[in-house]
Amino acid sequence: MKVLGEMFLLEGWQETEKGLLCRLQANPGHEVYRAHFPSQPVTPGVCIIQLAGELLASRLQCELYLKAVKNAKFLALVLPEDGKRIIYQFDVIEQTADGCRTQLVVRDEGKLFAKLSLVYIFEPL
Repeated sequence: MKVLGEMFLLEGWQETEKGLLCRLQANPGHEVYRAHFPSQPVTPGVCIIQLAGELLASRLQCELYLKAVKNAKFLALVLPEDGKRIIYQFDVIEQTADGCRTQLVVRDEGKLFAKLSLVYIFEPL
């Protein structure tokens, strides 16, 4: 399932001293939220991770496959209420011969949702 462009809409990119910052808007009407959970919609952790890969692949203009989640700390729920805006802050993007590594912070203007260390490769295993 594709997350970028369906579950989250891209508002724009910004280069920072450390890396890249991406602003997104949640689509509260997406089908995932009807199942997870109908009375209290929550963005699944797997969708947060999938979105990171789709954003990086789009920015680097290549196909990426998740190889490893080195560290994942989910600190607060990402709720889609009223088209909530979130920020994906890629603090480190290290390109390697076979892929890339990144340190990612998922947040909004006032709350930290997740900290992730992800490793991607160019070819599926």
